[in-house]
Amino acid sequence: MYYFTGVVSDSKPSFDMRLVYDNTRGNWGALLFKSFELTEHNGPFNYALVVLNKRYFIGSRILITPR
Repeated sequence: MYYFTGVVSDSKPSFDMRLVYDNTRGNWGALLFKSFELTEHNGPFNYALVVLNKRYFIGSRILITPR
């Protein structure tokens, strides 16, 4: 999964960070995405996104992961 903040069209520099944790034994995972605008700390491109997901199996070969 690739996140794009749209900062290419802006002249201010930014930094994106993504952390992913997958627990394959427990069939769940977590994702943290954070976007930093380096010059304006209260600008519109400073936000965070947290996602928790769970895997569901149908039979032995089909895996569904809602996102």
